[in-house]
Amino acid sequence: MKRALMTSIVAGVLLFVANIGFAGTMVTQWEYLNDATFASFTQTDTGVSTVRIEDGGKTLIWGDSTLPINTSEQSKIVISPAVSGSNLVTALSPAVPVPQPVITVTHFNNSIDASYKTLTSALITATIEFSPYLPDNTANLFQFSTSIDFYFFETPNSNPTPNDIFVLKDPSATSGSFSYDGYTYSYMFTGSGFQPIGATWGDPYATYITNNLPNGASVGQVNGQYIGWVTTEDSLTVAPFYVSISATPNPVPEPSTMLLLGAGLLGLSVLGRRRHS
Repeated sequence: MKRALMTSIVAGVLLFVANIGFAGTMVTQWEYLNDATFASFTQTDTGVSTVRIEDGGKTLIWGDSTLPINTSEQSKIVISPAVSGSNLVTALSPAVPVPQPVITVTHFNNSIDASYKTLTSALITATIEFSPYLPDNTANLFQFSTSIDFYFFETPNSNPTPNDIFVLKDPSATSGSFSYDGYTYSYMFTGSGFQPIGATWGDPYATYITNNLPNGASVGQVNGQYIGWVTTEDSLTVAPFYVSISATPNPVPEPSTMLLLGAGLLGLSVLGRRRHS
């Protein structure tokens, strides 16, 4: 039994030493798919018409719905169709990654007559998937996915918060990392929509978020600030977003250290066999 144990140790050491310095193949280019939809919403109790989701979950619309529709009495949020591609290039750290455009959120923000029901809040969920594209021999072997949620608040059309608000539910979700084949890949979502709301548009907007979260909802902060963007009343606001990715090689054991370890374990196994004899 001792002989079998020592044989296993020696074999393991030799296998480990044989693979010292092995580096995986870095994915130089990624396929990606970014999509988003409306997960839920709340609306006022009184008024005519109803808030509704259309276009396969891509449009949230409220206000006038009676034909012929008066578009000035109608507001909506439109999420662009899913964005996919195979041109997301990996930047090897410390090189600066090049972002690729993904989904866009457009808000048609009109002042609606109080006789209509209106949206009060909505939750949007965006997802993205990464899978290797180049080199070819890594394709279709791995996939990583993540999601980002953000809330929308329809505010009263009066001071101190005359404009509407988008806010990230968890700001840390805009970046992250995963490991694959000897490398750690770090992704990041960016866009003009990721700003500190209170510092950029005033504390009343941050207070409005705190006071009007749906039951059971929570929103994270960065340095005491909600992160998102504010849309001007009676205007159209387009918020485009981008994704980028970079790579860092995972640390590998020093060859000299592992050779010494292997030699030491091998010596112990030989000594053990001599004593057993």
